[in-house]
Amino acid sequence: MDRPLRLRCMTAMAIALALAGCKAEPDASSVAPAPVENAEPALAQPEAPPPGPMVPPSFDCTQATGDAQKLICTDPRLAELDKEMDRLFALAKADAALGAPALEALEASQRSWLQGRDDCTQSSDLRACLLGESVRRIFQLRQGYAQARSDDGGGISRGPTAWKCAGSEALLSSVFVNGEPPSMALAWNDHLVTLEAYPEPEGLRYAGKIVEGDVTFLVSGNRAMLAQPGQPALSCEIEPVG
Repeated sequence: MDRPLRLRCMTAMAIALALAGCKAEPDASSVAPAPVENAEPALAQPEAPPPGPMVPPSFDCTQATGDAQKLICTDPRLAELDKEMDRLFALAKADAALGAPALEALEASQRSWLQGRDDCTQSSDLRACLLGESVRRIFQLRQGYAQARSDDGGGISRGPTAWKCAGSEALLSSVFVNGEPPSMALAWNDHLVTLEAYPEPEGLRYAGKIVEGDVTFLVSGNRAMLAQPGQPALSCEIEPVG
């Protein structure tokens, strides 16, 4: 299965699993845009942060093979994301309620993801690819496995959070990942996009890209504004879930 098709399938599966009982589960139906005059302007991609205290990744860097693993071992943010992804995977795997078939499926999806992550060496921007793959996997684990959300005090990710946008019955779903800079994954329709934060007076503006162009998500408290290519901006707010 090629990567775009695999990503759409994994996104649809993650959102469908969330509807079974996860916090802030989105529906996968279309989002109708609210009547706002103009979408937010495109932003340049953020540069890599300056070196900081190194958190070792989940694997032994003396045994690292390939350019992807070697870069993770020397980049503090990538190592931090790898550590968080591995923590969530371990929590999900430890859920005794999963049963053998679900556990096998989880382990198979992790092997497939690791292969896809290492295939980032084929990308023109290895670091951006690794960052995006890591944040997406954090989203998938948190969205699909309740046990992965059982120890938020021990990690840097939060969510999923559901967002209701004006004029739409569909929900967006987000997972936030703390760090420098903060990152998030945002799912709507058939999109699962990763974004990085730019502080602004109004709040944090997260910026990323989809095939059609730039996407921004300006977050201020419980409200946000989603801007996507070729459509009016959507005014959204956190949707309480019972």
